[in-house]
Amino acid sequence: MSDPTTTLLRAARVALREQDFPKAIRALEKLVAYANTIGDTEAETRHLSSLALLYNRLGMSDEALHHLHLALILARTNNDRASEGGLLGNIGNIQREVGNYDAATDSLNRALVVAQEIGDVRGRGIWLSNLALVHDEINEPEKAADMHTQSVKIARELRDERGLAQRLGNLGSTLMSMGQILQALDHLHEAVSIYRRLGDDPALILWLTVMGNIYADLGEVVRGASRKENYFVQALGQYREALRIVRESGDPITEAGIMAGMGNVYGNMGNYTGAITSFADAMKLYRESGMDDELPSLQQSIDLAKQLREDSQE
Repeated sequence: MSDPTTTLLRAARVALREQDFPKAIRALEKLVAYANTIGDTEAETRHLSSLALLYNRLGMSDEALHHLHLALILARTNNDRASEGGLLGNIGNIQREVGNYDAATDSLNRALVVAQEIGDVRGRGIWLSNLALVHDEINEPEKAADMHTQSVKIARELRDERGLAQRLGNLGSTLMSMGQILQALDHLHEAVSIYRRLGDDPALILWLTVMGNIYADLGEVVRGASRKENYFVQALGQYREALRIVRESGDPITEAGIMAGMGNVYGNMGNYTGAITSFADAMKLYRESGMDDELPSLQQSIDLAKQLREDSQE
């Protein structure tokens, strides 16, 4: 019998590219069956893992976990520690996604132990980061921050810029939840500088907007006119950079949200004309996008800004 592996792998790749997921599943199932028939347990492990990840992509977490556990049995039979660690980590990630946090913690800790035992520094960083996300979700920010910090250190050591930027963002988010806003901003600024170098526009838009919101909030609560103005100016700087990128990519809904944020900052700075213009631009974008639910609150903001402008001119 001729080896069908190459043909089936090509069929799976084409099906995935065309988003014909049933066809991709059939091809992967045939790969698993053939590897089993010829006793190639390493290939069977790989194909089971690929099949599991596809099921998870389709939202079929139970099928995904079933196939990952089958692959895990084979990896342990072959004493393939690297595959064992990766499979445990993937199982933990899926358990986290579906809210099974105890099971997620158990699997990710097992993956971390394997990584430590085999000297897999990259894997250790990945599983620490994912464990930290579990602790974020179960409201244990101190544990999360410690693990995020360790994962950031590993990304620096490996010079993994994309991983470092992602983990700095996660650490910043955790510190914000702990009320450590200025420390969080330091990490977010570094993450943004990396995303600029990488040319990752979606990540840039996200974190620039987040930082704009943070600076705007700080400007509202801090005492002292000069400090308020400084934070508001910082907020506008983040929003403007995000706005430039958004306009190049053509995302009117995100653009409208940024314009609304800028309107609030202008209003807090006493620049009511700027606030009115920004709110009106946001309304126009939302209206054109069919998001009429956003319009009443923006109209109220415009009306308030107009009244405040009139009062300031009397």
